Amino acid sequence: MSDAEGPTRRALLVGSAGAALVAALAGCSDPAPPPVPPPPDPDDALRESAAARERELLLAYDAALLADPGLAPRLSPLRAHHEEHLAALVGPSPTPSAGPSFAALPTVVPGGSPVTLAAAERAAATRHAADAVSARDRDLAALLASLSASEQSHPVALT
Repeated sequence: MSDAEGPTRRALLVGSAGAALVAALAGCSDPAPPPVPPPPDPDDALRESAAARERELLLAYDAALLADPGLAPRLSPLRAHHEEHLAALVGPSPTPSAGPSFAALPTVVPGGSPVTLAAAERAAATRHAADAVSARDRDLAALLASLSASEQSHPVALT
């Protein structure tokens, strides 16, 4: 075959092999990086901190009730408030507690007193208030402010 009649079979084969090689090399480039996950919502950390404070208060009430069961009429309603607070923060628990969760307490429980509970309530109220100011979500800010107000009222009932 001559050049006048068109490309030779060899030229076509070499040309198509070259095109295949270019296509294959193009597929060998570095894969696209995985998508970057969105940054965590700062309100999630505030919500979790508040929930941790409520859990600590529940444990403090449980310790006080374990140390002095005679305080139950005075402490149980306040403890119930903290269960409600925790449920408002993280959702209701699958099995509501009918009373103190003594199983969650360490083997040796320091005796809690109304005075130490009042101090823990004030500290939690202060943190809830500070977090309410930092919250970006209005509903979370309102919830934290409400929890702070509730915690501020508990020392009155305790002392």
